[in-house]
Amino acid sequence: MTGYALLKNSRGGILEGTLVKIARSAGTAPPPDPVDPVDPTTPVDPTYPPDVAPNELSTGPVSSKLRWAPPTLVNPVTWNITSAATSSRTFANDQDVIINTPVPITWKNGVTIKGGRNIIWRGGDIRLNSPAYTGDAGSDAAKLNRGVYIVGNTGTAGLATPRHIFIEGLKISGVEVWEGVNVDMMNDTRATVTIQNYYCQRVNWRVPPGGGTHDGGDVLQVWRGPWRLRVDRLSAPECTYQSLFLQPVKFYPGSYVPLDLYQFRNMDFHGVDGSTYSPPSPKSTAQLINVTNPDVLGKDRRTCYNVYINPGPGRSYAQAVGGTWVGLQQGPPPAPFVDPSKVGIGYVSPGYENP
Repeated sequence: MTGYALLKNSRGGILEGTLVKIARSAGTAPPPDPVDPVDPTTPVDPTYPPDVAPNELSTGPVSSKLRWAPPTLVNPVTWNITSAATSSRTFANDQDVIINTPVPITWKNGVTIKGGRNIIWRGGDIRLNSPAYTGDAGSDAAKLNRGVYIVGNTGTAGLATPRHIFIEGLKISGVEVWEGVNVDMMNDTRATVTIQNYYCQRVNWRVPPGGGTHDGGDVLQVWRGPWRLRVDRLSAPECTYQSLFLQPVKFYPGSYVPLDLYQFRNMDFHGVDGSTYSPPSPKSTAQLINVTNPDVLGKDRRTCYNVYINPGPGRSYAQAVGGTWVGLQQGPPPAPFVDPSKVGIGYVSPGYENP
């Protein structure tokens, strides 16, 4: 069995290096390092200054305010989501958007956000309780039982447009959540995704009624980006399979822009035995947190502050963590970081540390 890990450098606890395949079977030597398609000496583009890694320990006090403020909007349109018919839209790459969700989202497919520039969404309430539909197998069934799908821009101009997707106060609940938030930036080269005060009650691994397999069960999964990822305050109390799954360079066609900082703050993931549910999840908790880039290997910089991994029954911490991480905390936190009664419809932001 093989996995992927990052080589640690000397940058004060920031994990930055080339992902290499590692052998997980005892006594097996790892294969030679693959060639990184990106020149590591490429200078930083001053037009897009990178995030600065915080100079702090991996655990400590929790601020009363969120870490990051929303982006500035220019002539935004308001997207009101009130039914399945209004739950998916595609925007021009220069369009700013405010998303308004005044009612619970209970229909299949959840919300799909395609394109756009700066987008702000506060207070969504997604409740997925309908089983997958007969005849929908594998990933198709997972899409029907997904909370949020964020998709990048297309075309040369769209891919080069800096954009910021900002989600705050999101609540996803229900007994049939197969995927929480999926992010596919479609090779956007300068996309920032910020998610704060996100509560995902449960994610399940299910065998679709139409047959096939389902490899999901993620609270948050990313692929083909984003360039920069920021998460502050995330609670996932019932994870029957995976939770945080990072594949930031998966599906890239070749060369790509090196990634900026990925910051994870104040997060708690809890594994549970899904076999006790009705209907049961036939897999026990796998890796609650994982990073892997099997297709194109590249740079990945991650910082963790108050990130707690609480494995499921019969699972060790080592079994619950995929890849090499710095700063993770083992076991449950002193208290969950997100109160489900304070997110969703009627959400009020506590304000921000960084304006």
